[in-house]
Amino acid sequence: MENVVVLTAAGTSVSSAGRLMAGPRSNNLECLVLDAVEKAVPLSANAKAVINHRKSRWPAEKEKGPVGFEAWLSYVFNTAGLTASDDSPIVSVAWKGNNPAEEGSLSLDAKELTELQGYIEKAIFAECALQIDRSEFSGTDATHSSGHIPFLAKLIAREANLGRTHLFTLNYDTLFEQAIEELGIQYFDGFSGKANSRFDPAVYGSMSTIQEMSPKGGCDASISSFSSINFTGRSTGMSTRTEPTEPVIRISPSLLNTAG
Repeated sequence: MENVVVLTAAGTSVSSAGRLMAGPRSNNLECLVLDAVEKAVPLSANAKAVINHRKSRWPAEKEKGPVGFEAWLSYVFNTAGLTASDDSPIVSVAWKGNNPAEEGSLSLDAKELTELQGYIEKAIFAECALQIDRSEFSGTDATHSSGHIPFLAKLIAREANLGRTHLFTLNYDTLFEQAIEELGIQYFDGFSGKANSRFDPAVYGSMSTIQEMSPKGGCDASISSFSSINFTGRSTGMSTRTEPTEPVIRISPSLLNTAG
């Protein structure tokens, strides 16, 4: 097969304790994140009411968790962008409360929205900061594997003259990136620059002009992430890369809308 395109989502991380975007509350990313944020101190009463309104839409049965978390995040983060800047003419937005009588009566100021956004980012990081099991490289335990390394090893085994592999991941975690680096595969992840790397989708369009060979011989890869725990942001709206150990995540509302 000359050209390989791979689309991955949350299910590829379950074997490494990754969360899902649907299903039972016990492993549902939205449930775990919002439950944690709701307990955050200090979190304003209005922010908690916004969370309660979202939680009131959850299925009553705990084995049937909610869906649409990223769509809800888009509303929250887009609104935060509307009110955060001193140049914005918007002071606040009316929010639906945690019961019908409060709908349209809640107002979160820029400070409250920024705090809510920050707690959500940190809670997502806490759930998605997964680490690849490097014992897989030793071969001592063949009974457990995340699947990332064996899958990528098969791609490495392809003939070097075949087309570049394109891997698109919707995950916040960086398990694929970690596995790719451990295997010594050269890849593009949409970032340009080293000392001051920044996310630039135009990089994907210029890949064909760059000649690279993997030291393992069989695979060069491009990897696209819609959002990731190693994205951070600047006041310019530009996404930059941060160390995966830092408790920060960059969620791009426009990309969330695309991914959702």
